[in-house]
Amino acid sequence: MPEKGLVLPITLRAAELLRAQGATVHLTRSTDVTVSLYDRGLSAEASRSDLLVSVHANALPDGRDPRGVRGPEVYFTHPQAQPVAASILAALRAGLPELGSGAGLKPGPIWRCPGPAPRSVCWSSLPT
Repeated sequence: MPEKGLVLPITLRAAELLRAQGATVHLTRSTDVTVSLYDRGLSAEASRSDLLVSVHANALPDGRDPRGVRGPEVYFTHPQAQPVAASILAALRAGLPELGSGAGLKPGPIWRCPGPAPRSVCWSSLPT
């Protein structure tokens, strides 16, 4: 199954659940279109989002046992975001232990983010 066939429905459902909890959710895409990494960051800035979440389903190289490598990875782009990322990772592990422990926290590329913004979430997923 291509990543987009798995991830887009998960992303749309997560957005629905977040909205039901009162969050403002800005999707970078809601259909099968490609949005570049750069444009995702611009979308988050334009919507003055507090958080940019990108949902992916990673693949393993041939010959690797998928039962041995599974679980969440949470990337953060700025040092001040590490505590929030750690909290999200802990909640994923506690709420969904069947996912496995995963690779944990990972620093990601630095993106420029706007100053103070309204409480909102920018959710993105990457088509394959």
